[in-house]
Amino acid sequence: MAEFVRSLRTGEVPPGEIHANVLSLAMVEAAVKSSQTGQRVLISDVVDEAHRQALDVESVPAAREVLAVLWETLR
Repeated sequence: MAEFVRSLRTGEVPPGEIHANVLSLAMVEAAVKSSQTGQRVLISDVVDEAHRQALDVESVPAAREVLAVLWETLR
């Protein structure tokens, strides 16, 4: 809790911030999907699908454009 408050006060990125854990979350989702289907699930497929879903539901044009451009620069 102290680190959270410090981050709020200073603007520093806290340890465990989501950007550092995105692939870990994708790994967990892939493992869950794999256990449900009994088939291999690639982490890259989970990340790709999440990005497609984000583009589909984003209603702010500027935010949608940022999502699209960011994706192209990361690929």
